Amino acid sequence: MSRKPSFFSILFFYFLIFISSAVFSQDKKISFLYIDANSGQSSGGHTALKIGDYVYHFQYYPDKIFHIVRESWFDFRFSYNIQENRTIIVSDLKLKKSDMNKIETGFDRLFLIQEKHFENLKYLQANKDIFAKYLSGKINTYPIEGIGYFSQNSKPSKNHLINIIRSKINNFDPEREKSKIVEQIQNLKYKSNIHKDQSINSSTYTTFQDFYSETYTDLVQKYVFYDAIENNHKLKPLESFSLHSEFINPISDQERIKLQNLSKNLELKLIEQISDNEESNHWGLLGCQILVFYLSLEASLESGYFHFPDSFPHQSEKIIWNRARNIDKLKDETLLLFNRYRNKYLESENPLTIEQFIDLTDAANRYNEIQNAVQFDRPIRNFPIKTMPNKRGIAANLPNFYIPQPELAESNKQATIEYDHYLIQLQKIYPYHLIFQNCTSEIFRSIDEFYNQESIKITQALGKQINPNASLSFVPFYANYDVQNNYFIESQKIILSYRRQLIRDMRKSQNSGLVFLRENFTPTSTIYNFNEEDDWFLLFTDENVFFRPIFGATNLITGLSQLLIGVPMAIDDSGDTFKKGWNGIFFSMPEMFFFNIRKGSFYNITTMDLDPEFPNETYKDSN
Repeated sequence: MSRKPSFFSILFFYFLIFISSAVFSQDKKISFLYIDANSGQSSGGHTALKIGDYVYHFQYYPDKIFHIVRESWFDFRFSYNIQENRTIIVSDLKLKKSDMNKIETGFDRLFLIQEKHFENLKYLQANKDIFAKYLSGKINTYPIEGIGYFSQNSKPSKNHLINIIRSKINNFDPEREKSKIVEQIQNLKYKSNIHKDQSINSSTYTTFQDFYSETYTDLVQKYVFYDAIENNHKLKPLESFSLHSEFINPISDQERIKLQNLSKNLELKLIEQISDNEESNHWGLLGCQILVFYLSLEASLESGYFHFPDSFPHQSEKIIWNRARNIDKLKDETLLLFNRYRNKYLESENPLTIEQFIDLTDAANRYNEIQNAVQFDRPIRNFPIKTMPNKRGIAANLPNFYIPQPELAESNKQATIEYDHYLIQLQKIYPYHLIFQNCTSEIFRSIDEFYNQESIKITQALGKQINPNASLSFVPFYANYDVQNNYFIESQKIILSYRRQLIRDMRKSQNSGLVFLRENFTPTSTIYNFNEEDDWFLLFTDENVFFRPIFGATNLITGLSQLLIGVPMAIDDSGDTFKKGWNGIFFSMPEMFFFNIRKGSFYNITTMDLDPEFPNETYKDSN
């Protein structure tokens, strides 16, 4: 079951890179970012490169791989500048358009190549997991994306969808299709994807033939898809929800017409997927997603209220909402977003599209999630990008398969070897070193590679080649100094940390002395609200150089108190309080020598608390 030649995927990869350089607008800028230190893993400061509306930076993860991260400027600034309360110095580089294209294309390429490596590693991990399930005799408990929505309660006599499909596809028989899939799974053989001595690198887009796990997962998704259609399965009540609220009106007549039209369009999409049932086409997940949306629309039309699938993925971040002061604001914000989409898409003259319904689904999920978190007193699930109905589930109706034990053992052994080999290779080609390969040095090293290490071209483009291995430029603070003094700089801006900016605004309308006394003492601060991410400290020292040693000594005593309290609590909290007390002592000591690292964090802030023009509001100099 090998896929079509990978030439097309490679062509698409380079098409993305070409497009990114072709659309580089005149007003797009490349900026070097220096983010000052805070406690925790950010105690050494950080650097990044902002290209247009995206930020590229390097981070070391627990998998011992140095990741290149690409995220939106909004997300980056919200995380570092607002939640982590860190000042950002933005140095806009003065570059020719051709050099901007070269640098942007280079970082895009590095990011996409690494993402492909991670995708390969994910499939290799899945190979291991599937054979482990086979060996344990529990293959039908292996979780599959996208199949966790369908209820086993069926109403065959009222199967409207299957009749529509049969009116378009002669002799459509889902039972026959399921039998074919069972046979394909039974005959599926494990084939090695990687040779033992095969090497990979960070500059080549690496593709393989179909992974066993990729094909197996697709076949199971198709089986569940046909089974749901055959048995008229609906959405599970626990994996979907209706929006019954005094703040959300029932579906209007005009909205009903639009939902009905989209439902008919999805029927055609389902028929299209079934008609394109080639073995090499991996459409199982897409087919399940379309069916989930279709069933959501049918449930909405039947009840008169909007009905949506729970689209939060299993790896969603959990936020402890009771540490937030603005839970009501967050709830209002998500409700406003849903109503905004509803008015925009359902009151217009244009037909409702599946993309727009996905927007509605995502907004409804975020509103419903906050409602449930408050009602059931549990953390709020959050996901940084738009959610899709990928809920994992098990194929309980799938027949058991017989694979000889020796074949299973050998396949499991080979899958484990290949995964370990690929992981080790990635750790070698994406290494981390505190001095020679860190978040700062990799930016300069990558730029050098884009210009083939030619110093003359680098100097002509940027002003001067910065070599972190031959200077202190591997240190984020010094790298910022080096960039300002050696690169062509068009302009520089300072984005004050969240707390410092609010204090500056307060001083314009309030007595500066009162602001100083109130806001630097954490128990009386109107800006800072203690949260579980921070260790105990009484006084802020980021603005007060003169009083810093005294404030630092006070904070050290506070940290010592937390450490001592944490000793008897260690049995109940696994030493968490003790560890935070130690951290409090550690970050208080530099303050006694006029050096500040800790600034507190603001994970209780929501986007409703920000400037309406965030993240591109007018920056304010710190002087």
